[in-house]
Amino acid sequence: RERPRVRGFDDDHRVGLTLVPTYAAIHLPFIGRGGGPYRGGGLGLELDVRIVRWLFARAYVGHTLHPVPRVESVDDDGNASLTARAGTLQATDTGLSVVYALDVGRFVPRVDVGAGLLFVRSPDAVQPGQWGAECREGNVCDLGLACSAANVCEAAPFVEVHAGLALDVLLGRRWTVGVGVRYHALLQAISQFPMFITGHVRLGLRF
Repeated sequence: RERPRVRGFDDDHRVGLTLVPTYAAIHLPFIGRGGGPYRGGGLGLELDVRIVRWLFARAYVGHTLHPVPRVESVDDDGNASLTARAGTLQATDTGLSVVYALDVGRFVPRVDVGAGLLFVRSPDAVQPGQWGAECREGNVCDLGLACSAANVCEAAPFVEVHAGLALDVLLGRRWTVGVGVRYHALLQAISQFPMFITGHVRLGLRF
């Protein structure tokens, strides 16, 4: 039989908007809690704009919530003291990426690399170095905080770099679904591995 002259699926588009439900795990230590991992989930949004046929510029933002329990320490006499409150760690990540998309028909692998800012919000303080408390010796504060001129730990963004891999499946001309993973690293602690890992499902709309 004759083959059709037009491909059934084509990833040729100029703009893509993708909704990204996300699983995330933070593998960095918090004062009074230890090194995790602190698992949670959230939602992200990605906007891709085509530069050339296979290359896109991406702007993204994501927010995840990570429940954490109350933590106590017990001294040699059996007395318990609170070291960290129960609550929710919140991580907001935003930035820019370059995306390489390989069109192999209905399946489209995408590789992205980029940089951005990571904002982390932790429960209120019960000891120095935590959110809203005085800084520790050497101006040390928890992840996502910086020591202010008033010697108080306040919110501060941290520069991060990341690399990700995703696989989208084309559903006709407009819609895509897929899955992906991304690894984030803070520039101030680039040697720590792992650090902040996200896995996500993807629902995309193309124009």
